Amino acid sequence: MQEEHIVDNQEEQGPKRKRVGPLRLLMRFLAIIITFIFAFVTAFYFTIQIPAVQFWLGQRAATKLSKVFGTEVKVESMELSLFNRFDLKNLLIRDQQKDTLLFAGNLGIEVKLNAFELLYKRFNISKLYLSDAYIAMTQDTGAIKTNLDFILNQFVDNAPVPTIKTGKSTVFISAEEILLQRVRFDLKDKKHGQQMKAS
Repeated sequence: MQEEHIVDNQEEQGPKRKRVGPLRLLMRFLAIIITFIFAFVTAFYFTIQIPAVQFWLGQRAATKLSKVFGTEVKVESMELSLFNRFDLKNLLIRDQQKDTLLFAGNLGIEVKLNAFELLYKRFNISKLYLSDAYIAMTQDTGAIKTNLDFILNQFVDNAPVPTIKTGKSTVFISAEEILLQRVRFDLKDKKHGQQMKAS
């Protein structure tokens, strides 16, 4: 009778659970974290492919560039790909006389992602692509500088690498390679009555 009662109790309790070791718990935790990161990155990638999001990113980029250079900048959209390249589509930069200084159908920037360098505001461009672009430089009569100088003045003089002043902080920029495709230059020197066009 007593033996039957013990057997019944064991059946009610069911099989004992195996204890999970700390290594297996750690592996499960890491698997959950990796799955979450992968899902987040995938969702982020597909989100930035949406035209409305690209338009919004383009407007944010234009606003930031306008503040840095102190002139009108327009960007139709901004595309991100592979997390190390972004393209500004139909970029327009006007000079201080409200004339077109630069129009680019596409300005592509491929960067080397390095968390340590980004921490110290160093921006390493491995390739810069400029295509379907028009650059108009002018020097008015009686002027010492060209219409491009106000942008060049944003760079810190005598810096070991190109350095842009962005208000309170300074950003260091380096570019390894610049690729031009279908770019037209229009240089007007009204001071000396000269004009040069190149493409």
